[in-house]
Amino acid sequence: LVLAVFSIKYIVNQVIVGVVLNVLVSGLTGFLFSTVLSADSDTWNSPPRLPVLPVPLLADIPIIGPILFRQTIVGYLMYVA
Repeated sequence: LVLAVFSIKYIVNQVIVGVVLNVLVSGLTGFLFSTVLSADSDTWNSPPRLPVLPVPLLADIPIIGPILFRQTIVGYLMYVA
């Protein structure tokens, strides 16, 4: 949206605005890391884990059962994708 506004409304070169936005976001990320994440690292750097959802009969297969059928919801969504 910012790239479109600067390119269309203010007629600025898209390449220049793209480079400036990338540098801006990179600096903003470093700033937020040093102020927010470092100050309260126990809260922000220890996210909760998703629960493991085993498939009842298939998770008991000896070798491939734990690998394929004891996953979190993200693992099962990966199979669908």
